[in-house]
Amino acid sequence: MIEYIIALITGITTSYLYSSIEPFLQKRKKQETIEDRIRKLTSSMDEAAKLIGQIESEINKRSMLAEKLNNDIEYYEKLKNINANEVEAIAQVLRSELYMEGKRSFWKGVSVNFIFFLLGVFASYLITKFA
Repeated sequence: MIEYIIALITGITTSYLYSSIEPFLQKRKKQETIEDRIRKLTSSMDEAAKLIGQIESEINKRSMLAEKLNNDIEYYEKLKNINANEVEAIAQVLRSELYMEGKRSFWKGVSVNFIFFLLGVFASYLITKFA
């Protein structure tokens, strides 16, 4: 019986000592070395550099868009400030261009239709002669 009590006391003592010492052993195992910290720092710096590059490209895109919008604003401001005489002059130029294009288009259409007319006459002649 004493042997059981001694074994029990020994087990309890061992368990208590292990539970007391274990947190210190865990800390010692978990302590980072300087190499680990340097690796973490390097990877963090690489990630930060990538993010900075992405932010810079986004800023460049937005600044180009803002520049284009400013150019568009200037262009439309100039268009807005055209007076009535300039508008009439532009309209006359456009009307004369459209008129000339209409004439050219008419004569092109007549030419194409005449060619198809001649082809039709020739085909009719061939069909009646050889049929």
